[in-house]
This record gives sequence, C-alpha cells and structure tokens, in this order.
Amino acid sequence: MASQSSQPSPDFIWKNYELHVNLLTTYLELVLKFNIFYYAVTGGLLSYYFTKENMPLMQYALVFPVVMSLLFAIFFWYAAKRSALSRQLVDELGHALGFKIIPEYHVLTWILRLCAVLFGAIGLIIGGLFVYQFVHPVVG
Repeated sequence: MASQSSQPSPDFIWKNYELHVNLLTTYLELVLKFNIFYYAVTGGLLSYYFTKENMPLMQYALVFPVVMSLLFAIFFWYAAKRSALSRQLVDELGHALGFKIIPEYHVLTWILRLCAVLFGAIGLIIGGLFVYQFVHPVVG
C-alpha cells in the first residue's frame, strides 16, 4: 500500500502562489476600474446638478451618488478586511517555496481602505448637500 505524502507538491504550491499573485494584479485593476467608473458617474451627476440646480426636484439627482458612494465604501472596507486572508496565504506559499521576498499585499489593503474612506466622505458630503437643499431650497 502506497503512503500518501501530507505535504503538497512544489508544483501545486507554485500554481497556488502564481494564482494568488495574479489575483493581486487583477484586484488592483478592478479597484482602478471601480474608481474610474465612480468618479466619472459622480462627477457627471454633480456637474449636471450644479448647472440645473434651480430646476424643481433637481436635488433628487444627488440620491444615486450618495447611495453608490456609501455602498462602495462598505464594499471596499469589507474587501480590505478580507484581503488579509490572501496576504497571509501568499506569505505562507512564498515561504513554502523558499522565497525571501514576497509580493506586498498590504498595498491592496491600504488602497481599498483609502477608497472606502474617500467614498464614504464623498457620500456624506453629497448627502449633506441633498439635506441642505430641503432646508434651503433654490427657487428658480
């Protein structure tokens, strides 16, 4: 009867390591795409709002960027928290392969946290503008 080794093969470890390092690149690209989308949409809606703010009910154009900002903030904060698992796994796989230098996953975590804070702050500011419009409506 052949005994099975409890240690995964170096090839298996390498494939897992490569997968997770490629995921890091993919995640960074997705963060960039989310930011481009977010700032394009938010900037477009705010620019439209400020050029037409004297129209009745125009403050409702601010609802979408507020909701989007707050949801993105929650999502990015959660993603930053979960990225610690990937960082730990890449460290373990890199050490199992004998690497002295391992890709830095902290960069992704900090970028996600920064984006979450910025999205949250922008959402709160736009939300404040939305509420302000009810207290001091613009009469056109």
